[in-house]
Formats: sequence, C-alpha cells, structure tokens
Amino acid sequence: METTSLAMQQINHVILIESSRDKLVEMVEKFFEERRSSGSVIVPLERSQFENILRVAISTSSVKEVINFIRYQIGRERSSDRGWRNGDFGEKLIRQINEVAGLNPSVAIRLVRLFLGFLGRHAIYEQQLATSERS
Repeated sequence: METTSLAMQQINHVILIESSRDKLVEMVEKFFEERRSSGSVIVPLERSQFENILRVAISTSSVKEVINFIRYQIGRERSSDRGWRNGDFGEKLIRQINEVAGLNPSVAIRLVRLFLGFLGRHAIYEQQLATSERS
C-alpha cells in the first residue's frame, strides 16, 4: 500500500511540474520584458554564468542554496555596469526564484531548475536580438 501511495505522489509531482512549464516560460519572458523597459542591459551575464547557476540548481535540492550562490555572485561584482549588479539583475532574479518556488513548494527546486533552464535559453535569444539590432 505504501508503494502505491509513493507512486501516486510521484505522479502528482510530475503533473504539477508539467502543468507549470508554460507559466515558467511566461515568467521568463516577463522578466526580460521588465529588463528591456527599465533601460538596463537586457542580458548582463555571459552564457557561462547562466550555465553555472543552472549547474548549482541541478546539484542541490535546496532553493536557498541557489539563492546563496546568486548572492555570492552579486558580492563578487566590483561594478554595476555589467553582471549581477546591473539593474539589480541578481536581486530581481532572487525575487523571481522565490516566486517560482512558491508556485508549489513540494516541487520547488524542480520548478526552479526548469525556470533557470528557460532563462538561459531566452537570454541567448535576447543577446542575439540585441546583436541584430546593433547591426
């Protein structure tokens, strides 16, 4: 009986995650729209920095650890011209991650991982747009 209960819980988690994908993509799009309208550098990070944060999220089961990593990156920045401090990129990302985690706490880290993956992909798109607009 206990195995059946665990299996049902896992199925419910999969359903929750799958049903959240579109919402997560919309949250990523909104995040970058807000960056664009604020006049900040839309994508102030390099691709490797997005890969690093995703790697941290994949290697942990703790949303707080992901946030701790972002705060560490913010603390390492010496300038607000580019990077985690530009237009409060890091702080805004932390707020967004907390919002994502709050969608469903039982699968929070899995939602955060998806969100960060979508964020990294969309960042590449935004960088390409910015490059095309300058050309």
